[in-house]
This record gives sequence, C-alpha cells and structure tokens, in this order.
Amino acid sequence: MADESRGVNLVGFFRAEFGQGEVARRLAAALRHAGIPHTTILYEDIPHRQEHPFEAVDGDLHDVNILCLNAEHLIRFAESPAGRLLADRRSIGVWFWETSRFPDYLRPALKFVDEVWVASEFVAEAVRASTAVPVHVFPLPVEAPTEGAVTRSDLGLPDDRFLFSFVFDFHSTVSRKNPDGLIDAYITAFEPNDGAMLVVKSINGDKFRAGLRALESAAAGRADIRVVDGFVPRDRIAAYTSLADCAVSLHRSEGFGLTLAEAMALGKPVIATGYSGNLTFMDEENSFLVRHHLTELDREVGPYPAGSAWAEPDVGHAAELMRRVKTDEREAATRAARGRATIESEHSLEQAAGFLAARVPLLHDLWRERRRSSTPSQCASAFLTRGPQASWSQPSRLGGIGLVYRRLLMRLLRPYTARQREWEHVVVDGLRELELSVEKLHRRLDELERQRTGS
Repeated sequence: MADESRGVNLVGFFRAEFGQGEVARRLAAALRHAGIPHTTILYEDIPHRQEHPFEAVDGDLHDVNILCLNAEHLIRFAESPAGRLLADRRSIGVWFWETSRFPDYLRPALKFVDEVWVASEFVAEAVRASTAVPVHVFPLPVEAPTEGAVTRSDLGLPDDRFLFSFVFDFHSTVSRKNPDGLIDAYITAFEPNDGAMLVVKSINGDKFRAGLRALESAAAGRADIRVVDGFVPRDRIAAYTSLADCAVSLHRSEGFGLTLAEAMALGKPVIATGYSGNLTFMDEENSFLVRHHLTELDREVGPYPAGSAWAEPDVGHAAELMRRVKTDEREAATRAARGRATIESEHSLEQAAGFLAARVPLLHDLWRERRRSSTPSQCASAFLTRGPQASWSQPSRLGGIGLVYRRLLMRLLRPYTARQREWEHVVVDGLRELELSVEKLHRRLDELERQRTGS
C-alpha cells in the first residue's frame, strides 16, 4: 500500500499542447508507474492551446512539490495566488533551457526551489554555472507516438517518395529551430524529381505570420517541400513522424530534443545537429550527427541573451547525410535500430519511475530535516514573508488623524520602501546561495575523503 506521507504535488501545464505540457504528463505517468501517491495541480498561464486530454488526480496536498514549470513560468506561478503552495514545502523545479548560458533575468526563480531537475547534462551545466542549488539530471521518459490508421494520403503526402520530416512550434523561437536551414540543406541535397520529399510541420504560425511567410517563401517553387502549419488531431500530428522515412533537425541548440527522441523510439533514422541536449541520447553509432561550428549571439534573440553559444550546422554536410540515408537503407536501418535500443534502455517509463522511487523519499527526509533546523537564510526568508510585528494599520496614539498621517507618510516613502524591499530580497537570496555553496563544498569534501580512504 502506498505511503501517503511520501507523496508529491505535481504542478504542470497538463492540458497544454507543447513540450513542457508533455513532460508534465509523462512525469505523472512515471509517478503512477512507481506507485508514488500524488496530487496533480493544473496551471494554465501559458499562450499555448490547452485541449490535450488529461485526467486530473485530486487529493490532499503533500510536503513535496514537483513543479514542471520553466523558470519564467515558475516566477509567475510564485507571484500568483497559486504560489501559496510553495510555503513550507520542499520544491523541485523541472526546467528546460536551450542555450549554454542561463540568463540573469531568470535567476529569481532559483529562490523558489530547493533543487532543479533537468533532462540533459547540457542544461545542467548552464544552470549549475548560475547557482549552488543542487541540479540533477533525470531520465526523461520517451514514448513512441502511437502509430494509428492515418495514411500518407490522409495527410496529402505521396506514398512513392522518401519522406524527411521536421516538427516544431513557432513559440520555440524559429531562429533556434532553424527550419530555413533545413530547407536549404534539402534543396542542396535533392532535385525535385529525385524521389524525396521534405515536410515541415509547425504549429502557432498564425501568431508569427512573418516567420511563417518567410518559411513558405523559402520552399516556393518546390512541390517536393511542404510547409504545413496549424493544429491537427493528435493521431495526425504523430503521423507526420511515424509515416516519415527519416526525422531531421538542424537546430542551433536544444535543451533535450523530445521529437527527435520520439522518432528514435519509433525506429526511424534521425539526422540532427551534433550539439546540445540531443547528445543525451544521440551519438555517431545510433544516429547521423551534422557537423557544426559554434557562434556567439551578439544580441538578444527571443529569450536567449547575448553571449549565448549557438551551433551553426554545416548545410553541405546535412545534405550529404540526407542523401546517404536515402540511398543506404542498410546503414540507416542499423543506426535506427541502435537508436530505438538507446531510448528503450535509457529513457523508458521504468527508468523514470526508478529515479522517482529513489529520489522522492529522500526529498521527504530532507524536508523533515530542514523543519528541525533553522538556518540564517530560513529565518530571514520567514521574516520577509511575515513582515515586522508592527503593522502600518495598528491603532495610533493620535487616533484617526495619526492613521491619516501614517498613510500619507507610507505613500511618500513607497519608492524608498520598494527599493528597500528589493535590497532585502537580494541579501536573503545571497545568504541562501552562500549556505548552499557551503553545503556543496562539504559534500565535495566528503566525497574526496571517501575516495582517499577507499570507503
């Protein structure tokens, strides 16, 4: 029987149709598989469509939160009425980030979490460079999209062409996803009558009309390149991958690359830029990695700050690999089989459930230990939450006129008290980071001592 005292509150965009919503749903599945009691808490403050079916799990609240909210979303959550959930609980942020540098404007989110879980070492390195908060890489469960009864003709695609497929969301920053670079590579690789076809399936192009028009313009004059935008039923969006002969991505950076992992789970050969989070599950043996050179953003691009590293994929090499996959069926099938085996062994539901089964009890132990102790940063944080004992609204010795003068004084001082409040938060955050750094140093010293003694 499940121990209800060891349960978790799982917060996420459970009905949203984008990557992080899918991650929340898969973590819910992993918690069920592990037999861990949990309550799901739906959060909807996101511009994505929210029509994905999901059966919520109601129940009592637990002492541990798993928050499938990226840093920017967590800040909004914490500032909303729902943020009360964070009080007096141990909270874990499940975060994704897509470049080498974690930006300063997201650092305030770190004060709301006790540790961060990420799906790739690439993201872990970016976050660890910005904080002493513990960061753990967890095995994101990957499931092969269901292969239904949808056919190529249902999608308006020919049966006699070797089909390359790329699926993306315009909300994910089109310049990072680099679909125009993929179109360039395809045009370099094939003539219209070479028996190949490229389909670029996107969503939310209606919200980024200039980007969608530019993509359609890049494909103009080539009937063997299809740009298809818009939401379609779930079985049809899955079919764009399951009916393809090869999945391709010439991204400039990825936090993980869930659609690539799903294609590998289906046993498809995958071509992708050999950089960033997709190297968690891709290598030269199980996929086709595109050569690249690193560049540095000289300006802010979407949410990504100047100074971040991006890869510039080699279009010529990508074209070479696309031709190779089309002509050498044996090599493509061999690597595809290895790719499927990698996903099944390293990113299964069982792997994720095992991680949760081992980690969640420890989180409860850490929470109880924290409640028994009281560090300087915890005391200071509690003071900021409760405020001073003396209230601006307490009775005045001067009666009503005293309250009027006090309110007037409070209004005059508001710019200065707001600045004081900001400074207090900076001091408390700095104190917490210092304590975490000391804890991290102690853990490292303990590890070195064990290595020295061989214990």
